[in-house]
Amino acid sequence: MLVSPAGPFSTNDSLYRQMPYDLKTAFAPIALLAQAPTVLVVNPQVAAKSVAELVALAKQNPGKINYASQGVGSIAHLSAAMFASMARIDLVHVAYKGSGPALTDLISGQVQMMFENTNSSAEHVKHGTLRPLAVGSVKRSPILPDVPTMVESGFPDFASVQWFAAAAPAGTPADIVALLSRKISEALRNPATAQKLANVGVEPLGSTPQEMAKFVAEEMARWHKVIRDAGLKPG
Repeated sequence: MLVSPAGPFSTNDSLYRQMPYDLKTAFAPIALLAQAPTVLVVNPQVAAKSVAELVALAKQNPGKINYASQGVGSIAHLSAAMFASMARIDLVHVAYKGSGPALTDLISGQVQMMFENTNSSAEHVKHGTLRPLAVGSVKRSPILPDVPTMVESGFPDFASVQWFAAAAPAGTPADIVALLSRKISEALRNPATAQKLANVGVEPLGSTPQEMAKFVAEEMARWHKVIRDAGLKPG
């Protein structure tokens, strides 16, 4: 069984010309596991305390606000590209090899903003080394309840969450897939499990294989449009 974050399932088809497998046929969906919203955070020295103020600042300084990501094609990269397109602003992408160095440079002021997972940025927010402006989910995050959503901030079509899913090799017997899906969903409904996930800003999901397949197809189509609009060419 494979457990994967959103990226490989939803963006690889659009980012790479040649894949050693076909995402649409190589796996049998089992269940969605959990999701955590991204959060738009800025260095505290940035003169913006809301998304609207950040947009205004970017329009006054085109090409002078840098955003970090964990790498080209990462959810952080694509979320910022989607935001820039929707806001009609010119931002500069600075790609890092992982969240650690990206957050280090964001906190030190080498870059000004980033879309990062709530669970990895919440402590920085708590200690004031990062300022949160908005979360990418439809509803507010339980660990950042005072931070508005991007929807509340004037971007009704914006959605950016890091989700996780389980899949089996294609051809796995349907009864085995169905059993795994039921057991996973049962575990995620356990109150203790749900509370542990909630404590780090992660929402348990659970789904049928059919629901997961539909969700992944919708995510692939949505991120494909973002990748195309951002002008990213398959590598």
